[in-house]
Amino acid sequence: MPLGSVPEDVSNESIAYAKQSFKLGGISGLLEQDEVLAALYHDVLRGIVSNVKTQPGGFVATSGVVLPYYLNLSTNFMDPRVAPKLVSLVVETVLRVVIPGLALAPGERVAIVGMEVAGGMLVSQLAASANPKLLEVCDFIYMRKSRKATGTAQQLEAMQVFTTRTAASPKLKAIWVDDCNSTGSSLCEGIVTLQEDYNIDVVQALYIVDRSHDRKDLPNARQKLSDDRFVSGATQISAIMDLAEVDVLVPRL
Repeated sequence: MPLGSVPEDVSNESIAYAKQSFKLGGISGLLEQDEVLAALYHDVLRGIVSNVKTQPGGFVATSGVVLPYYLNLSTNFMDPRVAPKLVSLVVETVLRVVIPGLALAPGERVAIVGMEVAGGMLVSQLAASANPKLLEVCDFIYMRKSRKATGTAQQLEAMQVFTTRTAASPKLKAIWVDDCNSTGSSLCEGIVTLQEDYNIDVVQALYIVDRSHDRKDLPNARQKLSDDRFVSGATQISAIMDLAEVDVLVPRL
């Protein structure tokens, strides 16, 4: 069954898993122990809120749902007041929480992959962060939603050692990064393409914000994160913060 296709007999446990908030369990403990990191976290949160878009009548989402405000996180990557702190927070999360949980072999490297638009913007800024600890273990890949129709016809942009990979290449572990987790559609598509075309295995997905509220009333047939790949932990899903933390700070018109 294709990844993200939900069977009619999907279990209640799998649906409950998909509906949960994927905010990292260890992030609260880190913030309690590290005042500098806690200050960075709250600066980023306030920055995200400052770039939320509001208008009378709200916004209509693709699903038809009327949103009271529009959380366009990619704006933050273009805001010099927010972007450096946001990237620093992601770097610290990757180094302190994500990488230790991957159980990498000595000398093993992991790719950080971001799909256009927001994920690609984020992975580009992570590559430019020049953090020596991050560069010591991570490589960076920008992924298009589809292959270029001209030129190199590449779907991946990275160093040539990655763009020339095929399905027969040695397996490479990857961390998927993006701005928001909602239904998991892009993640499912990315996992399949990376695995089938490049033998890149997405073992972790890290988001800045989890929109768990979006999945609360979603029909079972659209609960893509109930797939056994996620429930079993073959691809672990996590987020730095949940939308509820943003929501309480957003002024209402």
